[in-house]
Amino acid sequence: MKRTEPKRKTPMKRTGISRKPKSPKLKTYPRNHKHWRGKADRELTRLTKGKPCEVCATTRGTCGHHLIEKSRSGIHRHNIEENIVILCPSHHTMGNTLAAHSSSMAVCAAFVDWVREHKPEQAQWATDHCHDKGKIDYRAAYERLKVQE
Repeated sequence: MKRTEPKRKTPMKRTGISRKPKSPKLKTYPRNHKHWRGKADRELTRLTKGKPCEVCATTRGTCGHHLIEKSRSGIHRHNIEENIVILCPSHHTMGNTLAAHSSSMAVCAAFVDWVREHKPEQAQWATDHCHDKGKIDYRAAYERLKVQE
């Protein structure tokens, strides 16, 4: 009895055929591309992580809190001097008496009062610049943060 090969619905791949290799293309990113924003965000995290909390001085799990929300004024997103306050997890989100992102309005108000009392220049700056708009050059922001080491 003679065996016949089953018919294939899709053709088999050809092997052993060499193709001309594609020329490598250098990636170029526009100045507002999410690539540069991500790099600047990671650099900001690196610069603020592990620094002491400005409320209680603990260094465990600290990170930067934006006084002006990133969605409100993106041009100040990476401004460490004026827009960032370094906080531990309990003063950033989980505190019962003072936390920047608490679900309790009284706790958030206590944080705002703390900023006004202990960081009056930053509080005034945030009030003055909370509605600033403009084009963001994330690559330049990344390069500024890289220099701040």
